[in-house]
Amino acid sequence: MKQDLLSMEKEGVIGSLNGVVEVWYGTNNVGKSYNASKMPKAIMIATEAGGRGISGYKVNVTSWGDFADTVKQLTNPKTLDQMKEKFETIILDTLENMVMYSDNTIAQQFGVSTLGEISGKQNGYVMSRTQISMAIAKLCSCGYHIIFLSHPETVELEDEISGEKYNFTQVKGCSNEKSSAKAIIDMADVVLYLKAGDYDVENDKEVLSTAIYKRTKTVFARSRFSDLPFILPNFNAKQHQEILLEAIKKRAEKEQCGITDYEVEKPKNKDEWIEQINPLMTKVFAFNPDIVGEIVEGQLGQGKKVSKCTENDLIKLENIYNAMLTYSIQFNL
Repeated sequence: MKQDLLSMEKEGVIGSLNGVVEVWYGTNNVGKSYNASKMPKAIMIATEAGGRGISGYKVNVTSWGDFADTVKQLTNPKTLDQMKEKFETIILDTLENMVMYSDNTIAQQFGVSTLGEISGKQNGYVMSRTQISMAIAKLCSCGYHIIFLSHPETVELEDEISGEKYNFTQVKGCSNEKSSAKAIIDMADVVLYLKAGDYDVENDKEVLSTAIYKRTKTVFARSRFSDLPFILPNFNAKQHQEILLEAIKKRAEKEQCGITDYEVEKPKNKDEWIEQINPLMTKVFAFNPDIVGEIVEGQLGQGKKVSKCTENDLIKLENIYNAMLTYSIQFNL
């Protein structure tokens, strides 16, 4: 069922990490959902019960269609300014369930149970990865801060020199080269591991989790921002935001470039959209002319042409562009 995001009411806090993609992973009860919900103007897109006891905005999704509708609302040009006033941090809980929903919807399109059963020119894994990547790219292009929440898995690795075998903790699903989870890990600006704190028996209280920002021998973590600390004891959203913004600032200083506010750069009128669409349409038409007809007809109606669009068709033109781009990426055109 569609949920009207603009009908929610709650005051947001000031702060911004626009366009940054993060992955937070750890076992249950380490504070992933709680701390993510404390990030600026957060809305949680929930696929499991982890956020049940957390106050704030939350959208429950049970299919890729639900998620796609939420993305559509968040990025609709007609209401984008209002959405950006209301929401800034998009929490996707959990990464693995989002991947499952995407995989399932692609498999259903081909009438099979798993992506591996899809044969011919189509590659189900590529299609699912592209579908997810396009959705995240669309959110990022509108300036949202994305946080994926995930769980860990343990794999056995071997030391290249000593031959010693040891257990290694990483994001669930990223061992599979075909998995969309691995593609998201590669896309992320920050991947941090939340290590549960030991219980303070003497004072009878729980110790907050420790965030690990950089890879160790036994734990996967990484960041594009080299000035992040190695660890953050007593992990909390406020301090995480502060050190991340400071790391971004230091990186800009090192590269001798300024920091500017995030601006959405997209075509402003029908002519600019058509200019973006035409080269993509030429590539797709040379590969599969039928799909061009399906995409255009699906948006404009039978017999209508992109070249005849008016300023009232900007959303339809954007949809055509996204569909053409997705198809061209899927088939490496």
